[in-house]
Amino acid sequence: MSSKALDILVVDDDSINIKFLTAVLASVAKQTGVDINAVSAASGQEALAIVESNTPDMILLDVMMPGMDGYEVCEKLKANPVTADIQIVFATAMDKEDERARGLGMGAIDYIRKPFEPDTVVKTLVQLIKPGATINASVQNTRAADDFPYQLPGIDIEDGLMRMQGNAKLFKQVLIEFRDSKANAGTELRKALARNDKENVAKLAHSLKGVAGNVGAIDLNQAAANLEGAVKEDRDPELLPLCAVLIQNLNQIMDTLSQLKSGASSPADDASTDRPQPVDMERTPLLLEALRGRLESNDMGADELIGPIKALLIGSEYANEIERLEACVERLDFPGALEKLNAITESISH
Repeated sequence: MSSKALDILVVDDDSINIKFLTAVLASVAKQTGVDINAVSAASGQEALAIVESNTPDMILLDVMMPGMDGYEVCEKLKANPVTADIQIVFATAMDKEDERARGLGMGAIDYIRKPFEPDTVVKTLVQLIKPGATINASVQNTRAADDFPYQLPGIDIEDGLMRMQGNAKLFKQVLIEFRDSKANAGTELRKALARNDKENVAKLAHSLKGVAGNVGAIDLNQAAANLEGAVKEDRDPELLPLCAVLIQNLNQIMDTLSQLKSGASSPADDASTDRPQPVDMERTPLLLEALRGRLESNDMGADELIGPIKALLIGSEYANEIERLEACVERLDFPGALEKLNAITESISH
């Protein structure tokens, strides 16, 4: 491929995988000196719509997606003369040789395996984008687990950081996203197994396998792989115990990740988001008394003091009360606002 800026489309129904591949592409850009414009799509249909308006140079294409899978997307692209020359690299957790051969036979130029091994993915993409380029490991900017200020049982922090190219902030965002997006995965697995929906059990296990591997949840990754394998090999008596093991591992990870909060940069910051913040006892009482005077005189300028008071009480146990007081002022219910103000003032003074 030439040294001009490259447009690369990342297609995956899991946003965590998209974040990983986007981080890898940033590393690849450093390795090759080639500007890479990465865009993403969360489904096959969305990918085709993007390609229609802006044809990329390369597509990193997930194989297993709901609706239109990667093979179907590839078929449609190769059947269209306008898009037939787009280079396609399949991303898949499937490890059978005939499955890889199928994609290559359809016109893909390579495969990358899930869970992604960062070094392997970087090397593969570097050679595809700039054949013969020397890989400089230092560019990958991996960080030691000691630099990550959290203790996360069940998560291999060093492995997870390596997969995020040493980006601790991104790693934390991905962990939070994993926790939130997979919160109901255990329940969905139980329901699927209860109705003997083995196809859905396999899909859920497959999804967990790939994402768990990418966040460093090694035991969960293995448990998901074991369950998926048992479904594919029709080892029905093993499904229930293997599902129980997977859910146990998943619950452990969810408990571990419950300590993480969006926007916080350390465990102390995470904890502080759950604790009411202290009230500024110098400024707050003065502003509350000024507001009292305006409310008692039905002064239309009472609303001018609400903003400064809210700023002082944000994050405190009174934040919701001041919101209710503001609502009273907005509808000119000064007696109601005064009642709420009295309650706030009395509580703060004790």
